[in-house]
Amino acid sequence: MRPKFLVNRYNPKVGEVLQLDFQPFYDYSPVIRDPKNIGKGVRFLNRYLSSKLFQDPEQWLESLYGFLKVLYFQGNQLLINERIHNHQQLSEQVKLALEFVSDRPDSESYDKFRFKLQEMGFEAGWGNTASRVRETLAMLDELIDEPDDRALEQFLSRIPTIFRIVLVSVHGVVPSDL
Repeated sequence: MRPKFLVNRYNPKVGEVLQLDFQPFYDYSPVIRDPKNIGKGVRFLNRYLSSKLFQDPEQWLESLYGFLKVLYFQGNQLLINERIHNHQQLSEQVKLALEFVSDRPDSESYDKFRFKLQEMGFEAGWGNTASRVRETLAMLDELIDEPDDRALEQFLSRIPTIFRIVLVSVHGVVPSDL
């Protein structure tokens, strides 16, 4: 694959120097103190987050709703739209959407039933077939009703949250669209 552009590849005196600021990642996350957790950051963070879920379920549901509401890709809303107004309605609509997609054939394309899901408040990003949408919505339903670190990890791995990656090497930076 050919990169679209490289930062300071041929003339380092032209353009900006690439700066990576990791500070925002450390402001709100726990600190790994036990060396056995090094290299297991995602699992460690999911355990931390799911423990917070049980401490304040209302705050958790509001945060989950807010997270799902702000996901966009190239100007297009993903996951939920303005028809879902709060986390209580999200929980209700997930159950209705699950019921709806359960009646669809497993291999039916998302494009054939997307307008009905949009009416319910759901946008693209849940899957490309009825079975995939059903599985992802079921994960969200489980996460709403019984949050735990494994359910959170499964759900986050399913929804579209990463759209670009950057490979950094001594030879330059290679941005890539996924």
